[in-house]
Amino acid sequence: MHRLTLLAALTLSTLAAAGDPQDAPGSRDPALFTRMKGFHIYTFEEKEFERFEFPLSLEKTQAVEGAYVNVNYSVNDDVKPPSALQITRNYANAAKAIGGAVVADYEDGGNQQLTVKVTRGGAETWAFVQAGNGRYSVQLVEKQAMAQSVTANAG
Repeated sequence: MHRLTLLAALTLSTLAAAGDPQDAPGSRDPALFTRMKGFHIYTFEEKEFERFEFPLSLEKTQAVEGAYVNVNYSVNDDVKPPSALQITRNYANAAKAIGGAVVADYEDGGNQQLTVKVTRGGAETWAFVQAGNGRYSVQLVEKQAMAQSVTANAG
C-alpha cells in the first residue's frame, strides 16, 4: 500500500511539473511561483545575466541585475479569466507566505502591476507581475553579480 501511495504522489508531482499542454515548447514556470490555474505559457525567456527596472511607482524604478526569467501567460479558452487584481493579489499573498514583501502594487491604464521582493537562503529575488485582459507576465531577477568571462591583456 505504501508503494502505491508513493507512486501516486510521484505521478501527480510529474503531472503538475509538466505544466499545460498548450505551453510554449521549452517553457517552464519560474522556480519561485506556480501559475494561476487555467493559464498556459505563450512565451518564455531566460537569461543567465540581465538588468531589469522594477517599477516602484508610476514614476520610480529600481534596477536589479542577475539571473533573469520572463514568463508570459494566457488564459485557456475554456476558462473564465480572473480579474487582473485577483492575479496580482495571488502573487502578493504567495510572496508574503514565504517571507517576501510587496514593494509596489498599483493600477496603470487598466493593468494591475505588482513588484515583490523575496529574500530566502541568502538569495534576493525580485518579481514584477503585470496583469490584464486574460493575460499576465512574471519577470524575475535573482540578484547576483555577473560572472566575468572577458579578461584584459595589459601586455
